[in-house]
Amino acid sequence: MRFFENGPAIPDELLHARDEGRVVFFCGAGVSRAKAKLPDFFGLAKKVMETLGVQADSSARKLLEEAYNVEAQTGVAGVIAADRIFGLLEREFSTDLIEAAVASALRPKLQPNGKPDLTAHRIILDLATTREGLVHVVTTNFDRLFDDCGRGFSSWQRSRLPDPARPKDMDGIVYLHGKVTSDYKGAEGDGFVLSSSQFGQAYLSEGWATSFFQEIIDRYVVVFIGYAADDPPVHYLLEGLNRQIHKRPIYAFQRGEADDAASKWGHRGVKAVSYAEDSAHAALWNTLEAWAQRARDPDKWYSEVVHKAKQGSQSLAPHERGQVAHIVSTVEGVRKFSEGEEPPPAEWLCVFDKYRRYGEPGKLGSWLEEGPYVDPFDLYHIDSDVPPDKADYRDRKPPADAWDAFNLNRVDKTNLSDDNFSSIICNRAYNTPPPPTRLRQMGAWIGDVTDQPAAVWWAVRQPSLHPDTRRKIHLALTDSQRPISPVVREAWYYLLEYWEQGIDLGVGLTPWHELKKRISKDGWSKSVVRAYAACFRPYLRVESPYWGNPKPPEQEDEISLSDLIGLEVVYPADNGERIPIPNEWVTPVVVVLRKNLEAALELETEIDRGGLGHISSIVPDQSSDSDHKRRLSGAVIEFTSVFERLIQIDLKAARREFSKWPIEDDAIFTRLRIWAAGKPELVSDDQFGSMLADVSDEAFWDRSHEWDLLHTLLARWDGLSDDTRTEIEKRLLKGRSRRDQETEEDFRKWCALSILDRITWLSQKGCQLRLNLEDETNRLREFVPDWKPEYADERVGSWGIKGGSVSTDTDYSALLDIPLASVLSKARSLSGRRDNPFVEYNPFAGLSADRPVRAFSALRTAAKEGDFPAWAWSTFLTHQKNDNPRLVALIAERLACYLDSGATEPVRPAASWLFNVSEHLSDESPASFRRVTSVLIQALKVPENRVATAIVFNAPPEELKQERERELIQTAVQTAQAVAQALFHTQKTDLLKYADELLTLPTGLRQHVLAIFARWMNWFYVNNREWSEANLLSALDSRDLGDRDAFWGGFFLRPKVNQELFMRLKPHLFQLAREDSKTRREHSQGLASIILSGWGSIIEGTNERCISNEEFREILLQADDEFRPLVLWLLEKCSRDDVEETRNKWTALLPEFLKDVWPRQRKANSSAISVSLCQLVLSNEELFPNLVDIILPCLTKTDDLLYRHYLSFSDNITQKHPHQMLNLLYKVLPDETLTWPYDIEDILASIGEGEPTLRTNEKFLELKRRWDSR
Repeated sequence: MRFFENGPAIPDELLHARDEGRVVFFCGAGVSRAKAKLPDFFGLAKKVMETLGVQADSSARKLLEEAYNVEAQTGVAGVIAADRIFGLLEREFSTDLIEAAVASALRPKLQPNGKPDLTAHRIILDLATTREGLVHVVTTNFDRLFDDCGRGFSSWQRSRLPDPARPKDMDGIVYLHGKVTSDYKGAEGDGFVLSSSQFGQAYLSEGWATSFFQEIIDRYVVVFIGYAADDPPVHYLLEGLNRQIHKRPIYAFQRGEADDAASKWGHRGVKAVSYAEDSAHAALWNTLEAWAQRARDPDKWYSEVVHKAKQGSQSLAPHERGQVAHIVSTVEGVRKFSEGEEPPPAEWLCVFDKYRRYGEPGKLGSWLEEGPYVDPFDLYHIDSDVPPDKADYRDRKPPADAWDAFNLNRVDKTNLSDDNFSSIICNRAYNTPPPPTRLRQMGAWIGDVTDQPAAVWWAVRQPSLHPDTRRKIHLALTDSQRPISPVVREAWYYLLEYWEQGIDLGVGLTPWHELKKRISKDGWSKSVVRAYAACFRPYLRVESPYWGNPKPPEQEDEISLSDLIGLEVVYPADNGERIPIPNEWVTPVVVVLRKNLEAALELETEIDRGGLGHISSIVPDQSSDSDHKRRLSGAVIEFTSVFERLIQIDLKAARREFSKWPIEDDAIFTRLRIWAAGKPELVSDDQFGSMLADVSDEAFWDRSHEWDLLHTLLARWDGLSDDTRTEIEKRLLKGRSRRDQETEEDFRKWCALSILDRITWLSQKGCQLRLNLEDETNRLREFVPDWKPEYADERVGSWGIKGGSVSTDTDYSALLDIPLASVLSKARSLSGRRDNPFVEYNPFAGLSADRPVRAFSALRTAAKEGDFPAWAWSTFLTHQKNDNPRLVALIAERLACYLDSGATEPVRPAASWLFNVSEHLSDESPASFRRVTSVLIQALKVPENRVATAIVFNAPPEELKQERERELIQTAVQTAQAVAQALFHTQKTDLLKYADELLTLPTGLRQHVLAIFARWMNWFYVNNREWSEANLLSALDSRDLGDRDAFWGGFFLRPKVNQELFMRLKPHLFQLAREDSKTRREHSQGLASIILSGWGSIIEGTNERCISNEEFREILLQADDEFRPLVLWLLEKCSRDDVEETRNKWTALLPEFLKDVWPRQRKANSSAISVSLCQLVLSNEELFPNLVDIILPCLTKTDDLLYRHYLSFSDNITQKHPHQMLNLLYKVLPDETLTWPYDIEDILASIGEGEPTLRTNEKFLELKRRWDSR
């Protein structure tokens, strides 16, 4: 948590430990320097020498001067320890003289009020004072400034140290290294610990200081303030402890960057808390002062933060949201956060939930009205959050260690009781145990904000909530005095109902595969029928809204249910796999499946999302696809298949079942009745007419029922009586009723189409109709003159759910026998989709492909009138086969002429066409190629007037601008690609003049051109090095980072280079590898690959690598933990390459790489890297023992073996090399066995089988003990 935006982030565990009185503050010279301006250890030594009159040639003075020089030259402090200087002074002066000089040097400077500045010491005392009034301060300073604060605390020294095992003893100031007398003339009691010999006694030979420190860290959290990592007190305190596992964490405040601070303290087992550098350490002391204020009056601090929280999360800065996050990390904090009549708003859930903070950005609003673009991270992130990659937002995931209020923390785990665990008997066997107290309190707050839309908006994005929290929400909905909008209440009730079913959590429904196993073992029974029905029973899934707003709606917004939740009817077992049903069980199965359909009807009607109008035809057609048997359609098809069996097995039972189908439904059961009416054994010829008459007009004319209805009529027609057929024909000719808000013209058109399609289809399929088809057709075509009889077969059923792809009809016969001047207008009028939604008509495309001369003539005819329709030029140029060189040249000449005269529409399609024909055109008609290329470039130089956009010109200005920019970029890119391909194909370097011109385009376009040419970098460098240096490689040194990024963007699309170009690029590749930039991240894999290849290549004529071991090691050190694992992954990939030569080369290089290249520094060997190293060595069975021995020093314990990677611990490797496998596991397996690999028990068994003597090995026994005691 940060108290200030740029202050140090104090770990929550440290804050909580201080609140609980479990922290001891160790204070170094920096505390007395901060405000009282006393000297540090070297400054003290210098003053002492001045007081004692140490000679210039004294060893002590020389060593002090050398210490200053080393620090000035290297920037590294502590190389020469100050205690050695005092050790040398002991050779020249008595201890009394030295201590007197030290005391004198520590006399504090007085302020105008005659007193020293004790601000820093008072801050520390406030922090170190527990709620019980005990003070936990240990200082290695000699001054009396803590005493001077006048608070009357106890004072402890070497001869009388407190016993940390007795809490009440730990009260006061412990002067561990001694204290000056009150008159500053010497040392009290046992003197000072100053020289190396005195430090040796205290920490080594006698060890009293070490023992005292050990007792403290066993019982308390230690915080170092005012120390550098190499100060003598720190060195001696931690020297003997850095390899031990501390029972409590140790912290140290350190100036500088976080990584640098961690590297200084981490190897000593200390967690560094970094803060910004400044000479006065203001960031540190401002934070400590704020922390002290919190310590003096925690209730006030909590109250102030909670008051701000009530104003809303978005009104706070990230560090202020972090303070709220800190508060809700404890039971007491959550209570303070949630208490009061008006708790903080529900939108805080978006801060508390890391998946919401790192949620996908998007636009607010709805399908009909888009709102502004919003990134949840900008609204809700806390100061400790690592910023996500803004460019790659669609795959955004929160870091594994990101804070989340709903994850169990240390406080939760330490406060668990028996009630928090379930059992296999008693009430705890079926009741979910309550969550830890803190989370239970969080649930109570959620209940308090149930009335707010943000609460349900957040909740619907969770798999479920704990039953305890759900009960609180229920109570709020039923008993709360706060007004809750009907929409919010409805959303909650839907969600709670869904959660109670537990369906998508693996509870409540019998899983399909388990049912299959059960039937195979036990056969069918009544309970199996119920389970079978449950596998098919539809249910209502509640999920996030279909328009996924990235933030919840505001309380005052007018909201609808669809703003909060999405509703969908789910049909389980929707996988096409079926279980055979014995004949004797078909009847009860049909009954339960029908009840499932009744439930589906109720649910689909309730949510009203159009599902009832999207039922596939029961009678399959040629275009039926997998969707024919999915969702509601699948449920209907499944029912009909079982019902057909029932008809065959027990016709009476089938008729009884048929009689029970609801008749008031115009969707599911009407469809089933229409289908069933096609079966004479169910519906006799005499019954057919009355059954069909019972079908409502709306259902009769519903296009989704049409396919099944007409097939039923077709199947039964010949057996029907004349009267029945006459009645059906009358109904067909009458047509449907006019719909609400349908115009008279539309009604007559669509009604006529429906009648024509049906009567024509029935007649074409062989039904003998009594009506006069020709007369009726002529009558109805008055309203649809373009209708043709062949359309009937295409259109019937096409509005139902029928699968099929859209085909393109390029028939151009209508364009052949008309004047050239009419070709384009006629083609335009015939294009698009007409009556058949599965056919796209494009006659001009067919004409352009098969009769290009006529199509081109039509374009030239229009051009004479100044008309250059973009759609026509685009269609024509896209469909050219380009196999006629003379025609290609003619097109190029005409295009150049038109563009040169000012035509704008053909520019974009011309660039695309030129790219496709550049190789042939530049070779066979170079003059034409040059001319069209030149005019395209000129058009790009003045794009405002020369390049038309395809978008309609009444579009919004911003949309028009964006579309124009896209068109320009595509034109520039394709022109550049055409030039590059022509250069590559013809090898005519005089074409470089066009490349020169393209590189002079405006910046935005020029950089896209640069990216294209950089893709061909190797060719340019080989053929014209001077031009390449001046025009392409110069981008790498440009001040415009956009140029450099553009170069790399193109280069890494084809990063194959010769050795000379590689050596030229080498320093720039190294620089890119060191960067933490978007460009580096985008090209990490290509960059790692080319650098690894450089290391694996030998400079021609020498024995030296293109990248030396030392250079590669330096790059790996300076890169980050995204780049380093990529190198290891690529190395593994190369060593397992399918090409034997490649595989053998890189396998042979593995030992050298790991031994001589891979860095040993801690910063390069994180826990994630340990996983990658393990993966690499496990991939090579032959070299495994050698590689393990090499990497062992680099490995560290890691939790990632289970959660982030799957490592293949094969039995072969384990049994062949058990010693090395045991060493590897012992080094990387973490203390927490929950994160060990799933098959660890088998791995340990294989180790024992491979080498039985290892079963008594200490490492083996330790791993076994930890695993067995989990």
